[in-house]
Amino acid sequence: MELAPYGSLGELIRKRGAISEDTVRIYTHMLLKGLHCIHEKEVVHCDLKPDNILLFPTWKSETWYQVKIADFGLAKTRKEAKAEFRLRKMKFRGTPYYMSPESVIGVIGTALDIWSLGCIVIEMITGMDAWRNIENQEELMLKLLLHKEAPPIPDGLSWVCKDFLGKCFVKNPTRRSTAAMLLNHPFIISAYHNNMQTSRTAYETSSQSVTSSSFFSYNLFNYLSRMYIYICQMVYYCIQYVCWSSDVEII
Repeated sequence: MELAPYGSLGELIRKRGAISEDTVRIYTHMLLKGLHCIHEKEVVHCDLKPDNILLFPTWKSETWYQVKIADFGLAKTRKEAKAEFRLRKMKFRGTPYYMSPESVIGVIGTALDIWSLGCIVIEMITGMDAWRNIENQEELMLKLLLHKEAPPIPDGLSWVCKDFLGKCFVKNPTRRSTAAMLLNHPFIISAYHNNMQTSRTAYETSSQSVTSSSFFSYNLFNYLSRMYIYICQMVYYCIQYVCWSSDVEII
């Protein structure tokens, strides 16, 4: 088993508090890549939370870590989940403060991991539980069961972050964005750009000297990366506008 020398994301949040939104973008990008991988294999984690996310060193930066999803003790395959549903053997699975409305009644699907991810993003950015205003688990269960409420989205976030969270907290799990969809969200695309730029900077710093040709390559890479993000965002806005104009909901 791989050693995680820096502990868990939960320990990091409890120790240092809120994490900058730029760093949260990078961590969320890594988590989505992990979720996309396990969801493609038709596995649902069922208990995604900061304490089940481990931190590893990275050569790219000294200010953030590589994050990996761990503890698959409650994980289920889609085949197992369907069998339990047919036999009416659905069970309460997960940690209440990260559970989606459908998971409270035992419905298991990849969408519940996306809801949990949204809760984790809020916790990373604020340094507090997404449901920090809830006094007890019974009150939380009522909100999820009766009203299918989502955690309140904090003020002061960028609009792309709020939009990202909104897609994580869609009430209907069949209309909730998948990991693959969210990897193409502007909130994540900008994280990819920052990650690549940091990697490039680390590489250049480790070199003894930078030639004029490599400097030109770096500037060209930086320019093309920014243009790519700009184009993706414009396409995303256009799709949103077209769907809004035609009264079609985009998930």
